Amino acid sequence: MMPAFSRRLGSGSYRRRAVFFSRGEMRHTARIGVAFMQALSLCMCVTVFSDAGADERQNNQAKTVEVNCDIQREACTAWHGTFEAVLDISPRPVRTMQKLQFLVTPNTEVSSEDLMLELAMPGMFMGKNTVVLKKALDGRYVGTGIVPRCASGRTLWSATVDFPGKGTVRFLFHVVH
Repeated sequence: MMPAFSRRLGSGSYRRRAVFFSRGEMRHTARIGVAFMQALSLCMCVTVFSDAGADERQNNQAKTVEVNCDIQREACTAWHGTFEAVLDISPRPVRTMQKLQFLVTPNTEVSSEDLMLELAMPGMFMGKNTVVLKKALDGRYVGTGIVPRCASGRTLWSATVDFPGKGTVRFLFHVVH
């Protein structure tokens, strides 16, 4: 290996000096280069193969999730054993990036004063989106929140509510952009 260095002498002329490496230095440099290329190719393979099924897994996950309510037409009902809860969202149509009122009605008395409604998009992380539901006098839980717009155009969302001592219910619904 012979790198060359140029040095300007003035008046447009250059002097070129060649530097020679010894055999030991060349072998050492070559070993480092080979090791670096092997590590780089391994990283690229791991990245490609680890991401190769990501889209397929995401699509399969989105396909296997069944929508259990049509929130655009009526309130939705979900069960956990014998426990039942009803979710209603207003105003309709339920749109993204709009202030919405969430109303959850359990079929039995719940001792908790506040509940958390977690909004999530199945198969895609859209950030943590929690709506605090406050208990009203009639036993229903009310809160306001916003459903974010997904840049991919997907509209399937889930609302999960954990009722202490009763169980967790999950509502799956579509929103309008």
